[in-house]
Formats: sequence, C-alpha cells, structure tokens
Amino acid sequence: MPAGCHKDKFGAILCPDHLYSAFKYGSCLKVGETFICEEDMPAIIENQCVKIEQKTVCGQKMYELFTGETVYVDGHPFELNLPTK
Repeated sequence: MPAGCHKDKFGAILCPDHLYSAFKYGSCLKVGETFICEEDMPAIIENQCVKIEQKTVCGQKMYELFTGETVYVDGHPFELNLPTK
C-alpha cells in the first residue's frame, strides 16, 4: 500500500489526495467548534493528523472523519459537517 494511505471499512484504499474530496462544496469544514480549511490540508497531509478541540485525530481515524464518519478520541465523538450544494 502506498505511504500515507489507509483502507476504509469497505476495503477501498484512500490516499492523501482523497481527503480533498471533503471540500467539494466549500473551502472550509467544521468539526465541533473547529474549522478545517483547504489551506490547512498540506500540513494535515504531511503530519497525517488534524487537531480538533484540544484532541488530535490521526491516521485511519482521520481518514474516517474526512469521509463523513463519526470518530471517537478519548471517548469524545467528532463528526465532520460536510457542506452541501
């Protein structure tokens, strides 16, 4: 598997470029009280982590978050509010 890529729960391989698909209808997304903007993506992809409300979501959980799944970090749920058309 290519470096930085992960398999989703259906077995599809997701690589860093796939994370940008979350920005299909807007340049910023919201998780809880944290905004994640397209301009933040180079650092997020490089580190394979995103900081949300004093928590750090990395690796597989980060990919799940960016594909719209609820992820849990230290028992706290995070869900990406994906923009729509």
